[in-house]
Amino acid sequence: MSTIAALAACTATPLAAQAKEMNGQWIVINNQETVKEILQDLSEKCGINLDFLFQGSCPDTPEVPAPDETQPEPPAVTPAPDVTQPELPAPTPSAPETSVPDSQPPVTEDEAETPPAESVHPYVLRIVELVNEEREKAGLNPVTLDAAASSAAMLRSREIVSSFSHTRPNGSSFSTALKEQGISYRRAGENIAWGQRSPEQVMEGRMNSSGHRANILGESFTHIGVGYHQENGVNYWTQLFYN
Repeated sequence: MSTIAALAACTATPLAAQAKEMNGQWIVINNQETVKEILQDLSEKCGINLDFLFQGSCPDTPEVPAPDETQPEPPAVTPAPDVTQPELPAPTPSAPETSVPDSQPPVTEDEAETPPAESVHPYVLRIVELVNEEREKAGLNPVTLDAAASSAAMLRSREIVSSFSHTRPNGSSFSTALKEQGISYRRAGENIAWGQRSPEQVMEGRMNSSGHRANILGESFTHIGVGYHQENGVNYWTQLFYN
């Protein structure tokens, strides 16, 4: 800044005189050599060294470092926690309403055994009571609760937990459960159900199903076995009819 101020003060008169010689008009000199000559002449008159102007550098000017254009590394991104929801089991479908046609086994004279009431689950006794109420409405004889048939029905109630079918897990017919209990019969039928909370509820569903209703009101049936089994809070119901 001191060099420029000194040069301005020293050259004020020559520049004004030069402008006057040019009819009072200020002109712009675009010729590089002319500018150089004027500046050299002025530097000699004013005793100022202007060599740095012609060498392309200014020793009095401090070097400014180039800006650091290096981009900082982005901070590491912590992966989001796994919020995958566990898969939920599919809801259990409603029990299908099915019935099995009566089989035709050989005739036997064996007498069925009625279990004592105190050894029977109240739900079993209530099922038998409701079945006979429906048979009475239809003008039919009541069926008798049979201990052996109830053992077979209880086995079937456990089996339908894993295989809700009138075919047993071993591939045989439901009626083989009766034969395993030593029961001989002419005809047999089975009603199965699950999920109902009371004997009344399961009987209502069965009477609204033509197949189940046909077994309950089977005219030739004389005996019944009832199986009630609960597993994981779910009720499984079986009725076995035979004559």
